[in-house]
Amino acid sequence: MITYDDWVDDLHERHGIGEGFGLVTPNEARRHWESFTTEESISEEERNELDAIVDENIGKAVAFQALIRGRKSRCSNKERVATRNFRVLAPYNPTPDSAIAIALSFLNLQENDILYDIGCGDGRFVISAAKDAPKKTKIIGIEADAKLATRAEQAALSIPNVQILQADATCIDFTDATKIFLYLVPCGLSAIKSTLDKVRHSADVVSYTFTIPEWIPDIRRVPAPNRAAIYFYPRSTFSKKEIKQ
Repeated sequence: MITYDDWVDDLHERHGIGEGFGLVTPNEARRHWESFTTEESISEEERNELDAIVDENIGKAVAFQALIRGRKSRCSNKERVATRNFRVLAPYNPTPDSAIAIALSFLNLQENDILYDIGCGDGRFVISAAKDAPKKTKIIGIEADAKLATRAEQAALSIPNVQILQADATCIDFTDATKIFLYLVPCGLSAIKSTLDKVRHSADVVSYTFTIPEWIPDIRRVPAPNRAAIYFYPRSTFSKKEIKQ
């Protein structure tokens, strides 16, 4: 069996990372472990699964850093403007169909729900959501990238209950949400954490690949082999336990 300390030593050796764990801080490493298991040790097979999740996370975070280094400072505007004016919370990486299906099963959209997809990309998640959701369900995609927002908008033209906003999600008030889908890198999740904390008692939240800082998921599910995990945070979770301090 492999203990947490053994796993961290191996993580250090494989990635050649120092005391700060590079893009995976000690706190992040601990959070990955605790999101994966409540046990003090794991099997070799479980270690391989956990490694695959962390390796994918590191790769996406590196891509995110590269993206950010190439961008200028960002600010908000209500008009459709160039992407450089908005803060990017994650590089574009389409959500797999298998992950979309599981996320929607967790969210279980109802007639009076308001669903937000923060960082909706080309709109594939919101469009999939609209196919099965009641017609009165309000579905909103927020995307910083102007080209992606335009693609999403065009794809959703014939769907009356879907709205696409090209906007900086850190400047959007989405506290009216009852359901939220997230596929963001850790710094993106941290950037909207204060708003997420405001809806933790009133919205069900699904996060793909990365866990929400300081939140404890109620369910973790891997949609397919070699895929990242989906984390489900139902609002009822917080009636039993508060966010982890």
